[in-house]
Amino acid sequence: MVGETDIRLIRALASELSAEARIVEFGPWLGGVSIVLADYGELHVVDRFIWSDANAERYPGLAAPGENFRDLYETFLKDYGAEATISETAFGDFEWQGGAIDFCFIDGPRQPEGLLDCLNSIASSLAPGAKVLVKNGLNPSHTDMMALLHVLAALGIFRIVQTDQPKWCNIAVLEPGPELVSLSGIAVEDELFRRCPIAPEVKDSRGDSSLVLARLAQRLIRSDTPCAFDMLDKLPPSVSHNYAWDALESKLDLPPELLPEIAAFSEVFCWHNDAAGYWNEFVAPGKSVTWVLRAAWSNNADNPQRAALMKVGPLTDIVGESRTDIADRFGAQMRGRRVVQIGTGLGLSGTACIASGGVSYFGVESGELTTAMLRSEHAFEAVTYMPFATADPDAIGQADLILVDSANQSEPETKSLLEILKARSPQATVEILSNTTAA
Repeated sequence: MVGETDIRLIRALASELSAEARIVEFGPWLGGVSIVLADYGELHVVDRFIWSDANAERYPGLAAPGENFRDLYETFLKDYGAEATISETAFGDFEWQGGAIDFCFIDGPRQPEGLLDCLNSIASSLAPGAKVLVKNGLNPSHTDMMALLHVLAALGIFRIVQTDQPKWCNIAVLEPGPELVSLSGIAVEDELFRRCPIAPEVKDSRGDSSLVLARLAQRLIRSDTPCAFDMLDKLPPSVSHNYAWDALESKLDLPPELLPEIAAFSEVFCWHNDAAGYWNEFVAPGKSVTWVLRAAWSNNADNPQRAALMKVGPLTDIVGESRTDIADRFGAQMRGRRVVQIGTGLGLSGTACIASGGVSYFGVESGELTTAMLRSEHAFEAVTYMPFATADPDAIGQADLILVDSANQSEPETKSLLEILKARSPQATVEILSNTTAA
């Protein structure tokens, strides 16, 4: 169940052990790794030895599903002249009492809970510098387990050991970290993965960023896109991340209903890590989904709330909508500024302002408020629409840029409101919108 690459890595690391080394193996199955490990020290193995349906399907005739196969394991070991002390028990029930452990190979858990059971049972007995190898620890099909390994490294509980293993080897190699005693306080809960620092400096055993990217992927799989964007915001840009993300995403088990949202996230992820995405120039939202997402991310680069603004559905609503041309005409002026707009049929100008990097948008609508406006207001805390008839200058507050429809500018009520706003915000720039089309 392991490949030649895995065996070469195991031998390379085990060859550094002393002859008296104590070795623990979780999940030995039929002993393919056991007969290798037995050459390097005193071997102890842990398993329930229950033949699974998957075992029976892949290797028919050796045992029946649910049958105990310990005798089969012991026979294989004897045939190869290997010896092992066997603990026939569940990983979570295993209690080690045999002195310092120098080497551990874990192959069995496919979920973080099972991996944590294994680690907890041996943590207090690990010798300084002991190597712990986790099979499938770098397997994108087991994203939660990868995310747990990143958390343990980010918290200093374990260190990830760099090896010369090839890119296709999915074994994660660990050694005890300075905060190993904290392992017993770790519980596999969603909040653990949300609150743990993103720690981009943590590399996997191949020197890649797969573990930190697994944290982002896990959030997406769990429908927690806002947290994924928040983590992306804290990830230093690197073109190499794009290659690693492509490799990871292609192997994820993604819920079909989330694919559009994940596709949008991946577009922003690629833009974030592309040097071109970090021009200081204003990025126009344009008329496509791609450019709306790119613009919203780049134009809000200095906004500490950038991640919270990446509401994919509301942002992409502006594609093809009227009255969003203010982003093309005044977008660069809106970036980093408080915007007030007075006019009729303002449509999704508020969303266009956010995509342009506007700090806030206050739309004073002389016509009817629409469901589109209310959707924009609901999606973005910094967007407000108010009927002209009830417009309160105190509620509008300060402004840096005031946009006025030419059709409204000559109306006495508009002139009066504009004078009040200019008096309160003398630094504000006033622009007249001409040749606009009401929504």
